[in-house]
Amino acid sequence: MVKKEAAEKVIKKLEQTSKETADSRPGVSIIIDRRKALPQPDFSHYREAGSYPGSTYFFVGHSYNVEHSCCSSQSNLKRKNAIKKALQQSTKNNTLSVKSALEQPEFLAVLSRFERDWLGRLPEGALIGPAIDQDGKKIVQSFTVWRKEQRKSTAKSKQNEKVAAGAR
Repeated sequence: MVKKEAAEKVIKKLEQTSKETADSRPGVSIIIDRRKALPQPDFSHYREAGSYPGSTYFFVGHSYNVEHSCCSSQSNLKRKNAIKKALQQSTKNNTLSVKSALEQPEFLAVLSRFERDWLGRLPEGALIGPAIDQDGKKIVQSFTVWRKEQRKSTAKSKQNEKVAAGAR
């Protein structure tokens, strides 16, 4: 009997805390905007270079850490040229779809096994573009990966729920 009373007390306290939290932030959704929750770098250098795909894309990262590259200068030159050639085929915002990039044999040949696997697993709509460091300098042996936002915004989700409820 003591366990049941203790459990009820804990449940009551949780409900009270939950209610207090909801009351202290009226109108605030429990779903947090991912852009605020996940750290994103400063994109001003990408904007200046015309390589920012827009706010509907998330910065995933650069293709590899240049500082710890173990490749010879010959393979770095080959990689740099292959990435440059692939990005020359880019359209708007100096970006290229991952699918199009992977169809280029020269680009595919300079990727590590990890990069091939990583790019192959990205959802449709993912882009690559030039890599730019925090000082605004292009990283020629690397490329940046951008992923399209897949979650719907909270306002749109609520609106869709209302429409779906009305259709029933």
